Amino acid sequence: MKVRVAIDFTMLMSSTTVWAPYFFGSYGLGILAWWASDPRRPFGATLALLMMMAMPAVLALALDFRTRIAVASVVACVLFLFGRTRLSTYAGAGWTVVNYVGKISYSIFLVHFPVCLVVNAAFTRFVPDDAYLQGVGVLYAWAASVAAGAVFFHWVEAPLSRLLMMRAKPAAMYSTRAASLYRRSIGSANCEKNNIGCIICLTRKIVMNQNRTSSLRSTHFS
Repeated sequence: MKVRVAIDFTMLMSSTTVWAPYFFGSYGLGILAWWASDPRRPFGATLALLMMMAMPAVLALALDFRTRIAVASVVACVLFLFGRTRLSTYAGAGWTVVNYVGKISYSIFLVHFPVCLVVNAAFTRFVPDDAYLQGVGVLYAWAASVAAGAVFFHWVEAPLSRLLMMRAKPAAMYSTRAASLYRRSIGSANCEKNNIGCIICLTRKIVMNQNRTSSLRSTHFS
């Protein structure tokens, strides 16, 4: 509900296009598209998420058509369709590239803005004011953003993720061991409280005593 309210508010506030809250609507569309793209989600929940995506976008475009809102809505729909499609079942290098770019997409998101600013400043300063040359600058900024995102993913995001997982494993092992000891203590307490004794514990004691007796006999005869 909070995401829906944010989308409604920011899309209808056309005077805030130069401020960060204006883009909360686009972020909300992306979040809803991600939730709706989960194939394990029930049909009713998916339909509700799609309605929450479509209704504020259509209302905002009907009141004041803006290219940003239209592009954000189309991208959200594409993300939903790609999430519902099993890309790994398709063969070909094209889908491999798409999967890889999706894997490093968060790193691209983190670094693309400063990269684009640097490329924009360089082309504004050193490249003539020509539409075709500046268009090449846009393509260069896009390629540089993807390359910088790949470097950031392999040198920062992936190693940091592995480090956090390594630090989380001892805690998980400790909690598992503690839970096992707790279950054993509970089982022992139940056995002690039971007057007739626990059959499993009694069987274990008999087997242990037999093994101990056998080992003593073998040692004595030897």
